[in-house]
Amino acid sequence: MTDEALLGRESSASHRRWAFWPYRQFDLVRATDGATYLTRWWIFACPWGGIALHRMTASDARPTLHDHPFSFVSVVLRGGYDEDRLDPRTMKVAPHVVRRVNLVRAGIDAHSIRHLLRVPTWTLLLVGRHLRTWGFWEPTEYLNADLPPRAMWTWTAHDAFDSGHYVPLPGEESR
Repeated sequence: MTDEALLGRESSASHRRWAFWPYRQFDLVRATDGATYLTRWWIFACPWGGIALHRMTASDARPTLHDHPFSFVSVVLRGGYDEDRLDPRTMKVAPHVVRRVNLVRAGIDAHSIRHLLRVPTWTLLLVGRHLRTWGFWEPTEYLNADLPPRAMWTWTAHDAFDSGHYVPLPGEESR
């Protein structure tokens, strides 16, 4: 049975300012081939943040590092994952294994989930206020050691509303 059949709809159509579990607000995040790789259920959401349950069935659809518009703490309930993480001090990418807890800071931490330790992997997210837009970090210079570390990466805003990667929290403006 597909996620859509289990959930009964693709995404919550109405965004209330406040949402609790009975509203069953959720998002399906899809790869370009249409396959769902992340299902997000909003347990609680308000303009200042929320609590979401994630069911991950595959690694990130795009291999590029990305950052998030909000800070969050991810608590692994079952499974875990390997990610590549950009160190904001050195601007170098290093592998990071998440088995229990992961802190991601808005606009500071860039990462990409490379491999799930178990399929599906379940996480509980404690999400902060939406502060900015999504962004991708693209490497620009691999061999030029004369550049300062930050110049070796280009940040590009990601209009996730159009790509299906981001559905606003209940109460946020949609486009």
